[in-house]
Amino acid sequence: MRVLVTPLAVHSHFFSMVPLLWACRVAGHEVLVASQPRLVGSAIGAGLPAVAVGRSGDFQTDAVDLMRRHMAGDPEVPSMAEPWIRTARTCAADLVDLGRSWRPDLVLTDPMAYAGPLVADALGVPLVRLLWGPDWPRFGFGFGGHPEGGHPERWPASLVELFESYGARTAVDFAVHTLDLFPPSLQVPGLANRTSVRFVPYSGPGTVPRWLARPPDRPRVCVTWGTNTTVYAGPQSFLVPEILAGLDGLDVELVLALSGPNLALSGPDRERLGDLPAGARLVEHLPLDLVLPSCAALVSQGGAGAMGTAAAHGVPHVVVPVMADQPTNAGLVAATGAGFALYDRPLDPADVRAAVTAAAFDPQPRAAATRLREEILALPTPAQTVPLLENLAAAGVSRPGGRDTGSATR
Repeated sequence: MRVLVTPLAVHSHFFSMVPLLWACRVAGHEVLVASQPRLVGSAIGAGLPAVAVGRSGDFQTDAVDLMRRHMAGDPEVPSMAEPWIRTARTCAADLVDLGRSWRPDLVLTDPMAYAGPLVADALGVPLVRLLWGPDWPRFGFGFGGHPEGGHPERWPASLVELFESYGARTAVDFAVHTLDLFPPSLQVPGLANRTSVRFVPYSGPGTVPRWLARPPDRPRVCVTWGTNTTVYAGPQSFLVPEILAGLDGLDVELVLALSGPNLALSGPDRERLGDLPAGARLVEHLPLDLVLPSCAALVSQGGAGAMGTAAAHGVPHVVVPVMADQPTNAGLVAATGAGFALYDRPLDPADVRAAVTAAAFDPQPRAAATRLREEILALPTPAQTVPLLENLAAAGVSRPGGRDTGSATR
């Protein structure tokens, strides 16, 4: 079987795919990651073959403007899908050409990578969606016109034009199946044709420092903050100083993991940090999944990667949401009892201190986090999911009013 992978060029989205892609390779199948050049290094770093499609332009420039207008309640804001449509347009020609020459049996796509359903339909091969978190692209945040979540009559004209230019259909749903990396307790309801898969944490390659290999003398609390949050929501969204003010003097070992393997802490954010609390450790380029196993609590803005990694390790999670999917994620975490959601703004350091104290020292959040981890461990592993992909690839797809297009697994 040949699996063509179309991630959005966002590192955290791609990282969630890696365990399943390796499971496919270990089972003897071919995997090829096709994404914008900015993601190719991450794929290679994960030991996966990759090819660059499109150009190095970043959709963030357009998305930042739309995001801020959306958050400000601008009634004239255009479809939030537009930056992702432009990204798909830059990749489509290369991706369709690659697909016609490489001839995949199946396309595995990020639900926000619009070129995924386009190339699958243009080639007549099955499309499988891989959810890297709660399915808010389909059910929330106003991404009207998403090719995996909106009726074609509501699609932006630019998206319809893009699909039709490659002979692809417009349809309510292209995917023959959805693989869901989040457990039911952390997922929005109403997902049809779905199989839950165990979330296996992967946050990029990294080296375990000596201090992290030793058990902490005090409860270890990790504070992480997605670098994209400040980019999208502006400097006022960098709430780490308020979080640190709440934790100053608390009897914990404080680890600030404010950058991932591929992204450095920006200069402005570093300046906003100011003086760190005594004994706090600022680390860079250290994957979150290496830090969390020894932690008593996590504080984050509620990105899906941090959310899944905390749940998989059974770590109570204090979420300080800012934008996009984060408020939804925070509510889901709080509803399980495995953490707390701090919505009030301005953020009160006293609220942070109370929530982290409860998360790190009270038995109830730890017990709920343990139950969440056990729920995840009970799900099929990526390796156990590969036969499903094999069957979907062998079955092919049926296009209404047209031919059945199947492809034999290799």
